[in-house]
Amino acid sequence: MWQDNVFVTLVCSIQYRIVRQNADDAFYELQNRREQIQSYVFDVVRASVPKMILDDVFEQKNEIARNVSDELEKVMGNYGYSIEQTLTVDVEPDATVRRAMNEINAA
Repeated sequence: MWQDNVFVTLVCSIQYRIVRQNADDAFYELQNRREQIQSYVFDVVRASVPKMILDDVFEQKNEIARNVSDELEKVMGNYGYSIEQTLTVDVEPDATVRRAMNEINAA
């Protein structure tokens, strides 16, 4: 739920790679890298996006992705991973909000 009481789903895409020099860390330090990365992404999004109104979420998709990338790089670098690219692929408001937005755009 965001500042203007709207539920949205953010779809993010994270591209990462193992740093060759830290391959041992990447292999032995994390049980499930995908879940760990997902957990950090959720934390960053939940910390920043609820302070925004819905329009700002759409307008600041790149800033959200940059924040996620910066935080992931800090944390995952310790485990032997490099974050190559982070994208906020889609912002999906809940169905009632989408219908209202479509009606406004159609008018």
